[in-house]
Amino acid sequence: MRVLDRELDAAIEFRTAADRLWRTASSADVANHMLSNAEGNRNEESIQAHRERWSEAAEARGDAFRKAEAVFAVIDLLLPATSKAARDYLDLCDQEDHRTSKQTEREAAKAAFDDALWAALKTTR
Repeated sequence: MRVLDRELDAAIEFRTAADRLWRTASSADVANHMLSNAEGNRNEESIQAHRERWSEAAEARGDAFRKAEAVFAVIDLLLPATSKAARDYLDLCDQEDHRTSKQTEREAAKAAFDDALWAALKTTR
């Protein structure tokens, strides 16, 4: 039962880390667009403010990426049958393209990970 608990904890932590990566990647993408717009307006005060926001967003994205990769390593060890689905989902969460069509693709990858997870958990009982 303890193995199952560890696997479930790792899966929950992975989903949480991947979703956080998605949110921080999206925030960094928005901050980058806002910085580009500010640079086009040539307002130094605005440029500096947006540069700081972009820097903070990029740092948060880097932190989220490192955490997600570390949790993926745990998933890879504990639940190797889910590794491909987890990697696909994580890669989509790290993309800079946050259009609705990509969100649909990310949701499908999340569902594929969930399916692989439940299949793997059924075999460990």
